[in-house]
Amino acid sequence: MEHEGSERRRSPRVVKVSLIQANSFLIGNTKDVSRHGAKIELHEPLPADESIKLDLSVGNKVLEIPARVVYLHQGESGLYSIGVEFQELSDAQTNLLEEFLGS
Repeated sequence: MEHEGSERRRSPRVVKVSLIQANSFLIGNTKDVSRHGAKIELHEPLPADESIKLDLSVGNKVLEIPARVVYLHQGESGLYSIGVEFQELSDAQTNLLEEFLGS
């Protein structure tokens, strides 16, 4: 039985900040990156279920990741918090991401 408020994520989150780009070349910060997704802060909203391409800076490499927007929330600061789920990562992408996360 799970306790109220317990984690339901498939993998642990690691707080990292990196630049990202989406289809329209929006730039934001990634937060709470895991093997399966990330939270992104942007100045403009992206609709739920939107398919996007992220260019995630991982060390001195850029990892191109297809993703899908799963939630959107506008904070008091005016920034949008967007939850994305990574889609169809190759073995090489998965290995680089896991290396970044220290898995």
